[in-house]
Amino acid sequence: MSSLSSNGKEFGLFLNKRGSAKLEKLNALLHIRNVDHKNMKYEFCLIRSNKDEIREDDFIQFLCDNILDYALSYAELHPKRLTKKELEQFFIENSARLTSKALSTFIKKSKNTGELGELFLFIALESRGFIRLLNKMALKTSSEMPFHGWDAVHIGVGSNDSILFCYGSSKMCRKFSTALNETIEEIENFTNDSSKEEHELNLVSSYIDCDRLGKYSKEITEVLSPYYRDKAKLGKAHSMFLGYEWQALENSKPDDSSTLDDHLCKMYNETRNEIIVKVENKISSLSDASGRDFLIWVMPFANLNGTRSKFRKKLGVPIKKVGI
Repeated sequence: MSSLSSNGKEFGLFLNKRGSAKLEKLNALLHIRNVDHKNMKYEFCLIRSNKDEIREDDFIQFLCDNILDYALSYAELHPKRLTKKELEQFFIENSARLTSKALSTFIKKSKNTGELGELFLFIALESRGFIRLLNKMALKTSSEMPFHGWDAVHIGVGSNDSILFCYGSSKMCRKFSTALNETIEEIENFTNDSSKEEHELNLVSSYIDCDRLGKYSKEITEVLSPYYRDKAKLGKAHSMFLGYEWQALENSKPDDSSTLDDHLCKMYNETRNEIIVKVENKISSLSDASGRDFLIWVMPFANLNGTRSKFRKKLGVPIKKVGI
């Protein structure tokens, strides 16, 4: 891979620049504890608190502020050859249309859709320099149905300047173990059926977001060919977002010597090792797990149904009543 592999650092800088603003805002809203172990990179996330309550509303607002970037193509939001003044005028004139188009892609018939988690995974991956290869939301033909396949297909730079195609899964379940089990099952099914990866890569070849990936987009599509010669530094990674309910977020109160924020952080940190053991036990059951990288985001919520309801209300996306 000429420019990608021979100058992986340059490619990595390009990707990181794309996601740097997201990282800054994530750090303002979340406590993020990074843990690296073997080929697994964890980010334990906890929504920050003010004096009296968890700042979930701020977090949901942040997710909604990224809807356009998530649902629309890079070119739609970054028209070429416009001056700064012309770009400002473009958004003044087109913001309502762009917002309406983005919201039209969200599923309306179910309150339990996973789009909140998929949106967070998109933001989290890009914040770490793993940039989306194609926009599946833009490929949806109906807001009533999800797009089948992986929740995220991104590209990034790993250790030794390796180029990683990253397949992402988002699960938000009441129990952490359920979210983890469902994610590992998806990875296992994907690994055991080569046609699933072929399908994803065919989509990338056909619908790659060229504007988002700039001068690298052509070579990325060339690399996907089975006849591309130099794939020595091409690897595969899996990312997962595991959201779950944690009762401590609803009932916990700090003593007089601690703030709510510090109190919750302390309790959450005490759960970290147990979660790592569970994740690594599951990943070790996968065939060829040692040959892949894993990027893992973990985040607890007080009440998932309540969080989803707030998210949809903030978006203004109604839930259609289905027939009995």
